[in-house]
Amino acid sequence: MTPLRHVRATRYAVPLREGGSMPGLVEADDLGMYVVKMRGAGQGLPVLVAEVLVGEMGRALGVAVPELVEVDLSGEIARFEADEEVQDLLTASVGLNLGMDYLPGAFGYDGSQPADPEVAALVLWLDACTSNVDRTWANPNLLRWGG
Repeated sequence: MTPLRHVRATRYAVPLREGGSMPGLVEADDLGMYVVKMRGAGQGLPVLVAEVLVGEMGRALGVAVPELVEVDLSGEIARFEADEEVQDLLTASVGLNLGMDYLPGAFGYDGSQPADPEVAALVLWLDACTSNVDRTWANPNLLRWGG
């Protein structure tokens, strides 16, 4: 596995209040935007490690996975956040966190268009091997982007 690229967070843009971990959209020093899962979230570091392992396994299998990066978050970013809950999360997440490339215009896969059978088979296989118990037809945790 290739080491993840390292970026520094320069601005916390907005919380994404989906799921229990409350990831956030963060701008980094490479001018990229990343969806960042925070080390200070309730699930802690083991979940971030699992995200990297499963993401890179998926990439090795040929599943389209957004680039994963290490995001260095400084304590200064939390000072400018008005929402107290988000400020607490940012303060607890100072240091390295996990970011994935933000895909503007992406939306959740809803089954309205059939998935490519080979991609669907790879995702099912990956889920079975990594015990992704929360993937259901109602919560596929998949995105459609750029066709």
